[in-house]
Amino acid sequence: MAKQTPESPCWLPWIRTLYKDYAKGLNEEIEDFVLWVSPTPEERKMRQDVVSKISSVVKEIWPLAKVEVIGSSKTELCVPTSDIDLVIFGGAKDASDIQALFLLSSGLEESKIARGKVKVITTAKVPIIKFKESKSGCSIDIAFEVTTGLENTKIVQSYLTQYPLLRPLTMLIKFYLKQCGINDTWSGGIGSYTLVILITNYLQKHTILKGQTTNETENLATLLLGFFEFYGRLFE
Repeated sequence: MAKQTPESPCWLPWIRTLYKDYAKGLNEEIEDFVLWVSPTPEERKMRQDVVSKISSVVKEIWPLAKVEVIGSSKTELCVPTSDIDLVIFGGAKDASDIQALFLLSSGLEESKIARGKVKVITTAKVPIIKFKESKSGCSIDIAFEVTTGLENTKIVQSYLTQYPLLRPLTMLIKFYLKQCGINDTWSGGIGSYTLVILITNYLQKHTILKGQTTNETENLATLLLGFFEFYGRLFE
């Protein structure tokens, strides 16, 4: 997360200047917000260190296992408060191997990597381990033998390459949904993957309507307002 400037009001820490023109000003503020909310190199390094520590514990239990990072931490759509989502391959018989979940949870607690109790959620559609890393406080979700997360991550990465403005729009709307308390799928909200699909669909429709490619010169403010109009009024 970028540092606050002396000009930034405490409730809007990403503000770096007085934005004048409405459309251009909103576009500039979106760019500043995305820069502010994006993880710094130090925060990225911290996340990598957390994954390395967890991988070490996994390797002690299952030497041939492989730990894969999925989701926003892999696609760089994460904010500093985002969870780190991991999938372990080669450590369990299948995704519903409860014994493997409890074995790993014990290893994490014994290694002091986890802050407090490690939760093993066996009632979820995909059983997972949840805990906070002791030093960083990062929330960690771990599943076993689930390939859909890897597949979805690759899909998102391909869309990010195809649509350069997908990332800033996703970062902003993702933050907005979190502020509104409607970002958790388990409570009926819109998760990160669903949000990426919604924005990509809008950008594709926008491209068809304008008859040109949506690129880095496109106004983010126009696209943001168009996104809410599209799904709020026009989408059927």
